[in-house]
Amino acid sequence: MFEQHYPELLNFLTRRVGNRDLAADLTQESFARVYSVAGARPVMEPRALLYTTARNLLTDHHRRSNVREAVAFNPVDPERDEHAGPDTHQPEVILDGRQRLQRLEQTLAALPPRAREAFVLAKIDGLSRAEVAQTMGVSVKTVESHLEVAMRACAQALPGRASSRRHAITSMLSVGGLACLGGWVGWAHWRALPLYQQAFSTRRGQQQRLTLPDGSQLRLDTGTRIEVAFHRGHRHVRLLQGQAFFDVAPDSARPFNVRADTVNVTVVGTRFSVRLTPEVPGRDGVEVAVEHGRVRVAAGDGVAAPWQPLLLEADQLAVFDTAGRLRSVERLPPGGAAPWRERLLSFDNQPLGQALAELERYAPQGIASVDPAVAGLRLSGTFDPHNATTTRRLLTAALPLRLVPGPTGVHLKPAH
Repeated sequence: MFEQHYPELLNFLTRRVGNRDLAADLTQESFARVYSVAGARPVMEPRALLYTTARNLLTDHHRRSNVREAVAFNPVDPERDEHAGPDTHQPEVILDGRQRLQRLEQTLAALPPRAREAFVLAKIDGLSRAEVAQTMGVSVKTVESHLEVAMRACAQALPGRASSRRHAITSMLSVGGLACLGGWVGWAHWRALPLYQQAFSTRRGQQQRLTLPDGSQLRLDTGTRIEVAFHRGHRHVRLLQGQAFFDVAPDSARPFNVRADTVNVTVVGTRFSVRLTPEVPGRDGVEVAVEHGRVRVAAGDGVAAPWQPLLLEADQLAVFDTAGRLRSVERLPPGGAAPWRERLLSFDNQPLGQALAELERYAPQGIASVDPAVAGLRLSGTFDPHNATTTRRLLTAALPLRLVPGPTGVHLKPAH
């Protein structure tokens, strides 16, 4: 964790405090606090926890600095001070600043939840647009739209010319303004903390049913790993490997987002499946299949040529390549969005080599090698991946091939 995240966190803190030595101290303190909290347990999202800790330390540092400056203030000769410097300490200026700050806080509180979240992450926490997009599980373009809504609302809340409004907003979000907005920042961090966080995985040949705290039902297929985090404003699942079927409990206030590689799927309540199996030839990209309702599919970070978001309807399947580019949108094949739920695998005119790779995901099939002459034969039929003997027998009945026994398993050869 230290080697992976230290340089990035150090650069982030250096930009915020403008002093690399101080930033190094804050970075080390962040790691120390995370390690002390985690102990011997693995940290599920170390980067998010580190950034949250670092931002809290930043807030504490700014507040202590303001206190020290106030205590160390030594007024000069009153006669000189009467005519020196700007009038920022005049009562009417202080009152105006407080009124502007109050209007800004009220405006932020009235923003749509997602726009407010993007504004806090970008303007107060200092994240880049790409980092905000990753945190919220949306595209960079969506983040920019949220920020435009927030900045327009803030500008309308502050009277005066456009340039003056921009200056006022910038001033309020500076280091001094950040200290004034300490309560808001504390609330934002509190809201950003996950209400529920857990990781799940299945072994080869295993499937698992899950019920999440919101009532959503999940079904994990063989060799699947996911991470789940529920926040006050959204529900997020990251599919690291394998495939899962989601029956999402409706909650319009908390969209349900699934991230698989560079593809984002967002819903409120529906039934769909997501697949990520880079080890299977021909099915090494992300697949999204909808059984009921509709889902929104968008490109995530890392896509070289972002595409327009898709709205998939029931009985539709979207297939993406390994670079995150849309390959096709088609009707679901027989068996629905997740035929593996029946513990049977169906193939419709698929190459034999690809079908065998899919069967091997569930259990060893006892096949040592496949002759290139038969690997391209097209296979159709339904198989039980846990019954290797029957599977091999059905293969010889469906295709012109023969089984040649060997010390490590059978070899598939042409029938003649």
